Amino acid sequence: MIRWQLLRVLVVSAVLATGCAGPVTPSPRPLGARRAPGPNLQEGCAEQTARDLETFEEALAEGWRSYETLCEIVGPPDWETGSGLQILIYELGDGSEVQLRYAGAELVGAEWQREDLVVDLLVGEE
Repeated sequence: MIRWQLLRVLVVSAVLATGCAGPVTPSPRPLGARRAPGPNLQEGCAEQTARDLETFEEALAEGWRSYETLCEIVGPPDWETGSGLQILIYELGDGSEVQLRYAGAELVGAEWQREDLVVDLLVGEE
């Protein structure tokens, strides 16, 4: 009888502890292994990579979507990853990063990530 009461107390304590953990916040999606971008991703790019979010926001707001055009504005990526999708990663000066996701030549996603915050830079786009 005492064992069942002890077990019940432990189970109730565990349920209460997990339920009181606080709100769940979205976290950045895990990426595969990051690798240095190949030489083909540096051709025709601006000499310097943009290190501020505003440059990316302005370029995307202007409707620039092809890698070649964006690269002329924001420079070459710091990293690339992905399997199926090509994900280009730009490290910004404040420690956050921008990820541009391409399916072939089509830009299918652009995200800004900082710690546990993920912001879609293409919200409202069609």
